[in-house]
Amino acid sequence: MKTIQVKPFDVILEARSMLDKRIKTLLLFFGFNMVCLSVSFTNKPHLWFWFLVLGCFLVYAWQKKDFKSVKSLEFDSVSELEKDLNMEVTNDEWDTIKKLNEKLKMFFYVENAFYVFLLVSYLIVGMRVTLSCINNHGVLK
Repeated sequence: MKTIQVKPFDVILEARSMLDKRIKTLLLFFGFNMVCLSVSFTNKPHLWFWFLVLGCFLVYAWQKKDFKSVKSLEFDSVSELEKDLNMEVTNDEWDTIKKLNEKLKMFFYVENAFYVFLLVSYLIVGMRVTLSCINNHGVLK
């Protein structure tokens, strides 16, 4: 069986493509949720709540599929990276990989903050759906 030689340039390209995919996924997720949440407060909140749940599931499944093949970019030192790649790494390549890894970590925290915000929004929409159902069945009348 032939082993494929991984180069530092491949790791850098992989990190950049992963960052681009995460940004696109987050923007898609955020845009879809904002549309659904804004429409849910105008008319038929239960219908839009289920669209929201379905959309979140689809974006989550898409994100999981895209990032499943990505290797870990966690390297503590140049020697660890060189050992993993079985070749020498220049300082420029190491700095680039380190900066991309820091950007990925920072973006991960921003992504989590958006998800927390949207989960609170789901709670608000869920409460609105519950109150609408109670109101429609005459409990509050």
